[in-house]
Amino acid sequence: KQRLQNSVRGRFALDAKVNDFTFAGARFAGGTSSRSTDDTLNGYFNRANATFDQYYIRFEAPKEWVIKYGKYFKDLKLSAGKFAIPFEYTELTWDPDISPGGVALQYVSPDIRTSYLPGFNLYSNSGFLWLDESSAYNTDPLLFVAQGGAKTEQFGPLGSTLNVSAALYDFENLKGKTPNTNSVGTNTRYWTGDNIVAASPLIGTWKYQYNVFDLLI
Repeated sequence: KQRLQNSVRGRFALDAKVNDFTFAGARFAGGTSSRSTDDTLNGYFNRANATFDQYYIRFEAPKEWVIKYGKYFKDLKLSAGKFAIPFEYTELTWDPDISPGGVALQYVSPDIRTSYLPGFNLYSNSGFLWLDESSAYNTDPLLFVAQGGAKTEQFGPLGSTLNVSAALYDFENLKGKTPNTNSVGTNTRYWTGDNIVAASPLIGTWKYQYNVFDLLI
């Protein structure tokens, strides 16, 4: 048996400056899954799905703050809406095609230099993200994220960089909720009683709240 599968991807993004400290952006993309903007070529030329997968407002430190309080406010950003992943991560933690929704705060310190280490920056990222909403819920599933780390500039003969961070992902109001279909076919498993069952078909609800600690090196 031989199978030949082809996919196409289309994305168009715009990021515009509203004033000295406000930016607005949107991205139009194909695909129907939160984990992919690909469309498989099938269905006898059916029309592919396309929608806005990102739309956000971003506030950055105004020039007056930088002048008055110094360079420490230069790289401070607050985003609201649906935006690109605002954390330092690997694909073990996040699929890069996901566009989370909620509020995110990002900060990068000015360059720090010493006599013994390559120049580096300290950074922090935090997020208040909505996972789901339904009239059947008394409380909606949410995700709180806090991350701190340090990243060096390029150093050494190979132009290497070192990025070290720790993040805590705190899932709230998840216990007892029914998972959606986005994880079908992955390594996610759903609980029924005290037994683990395969992700498809959907059975049962989340048994725990879940907290994830992510160490990035």
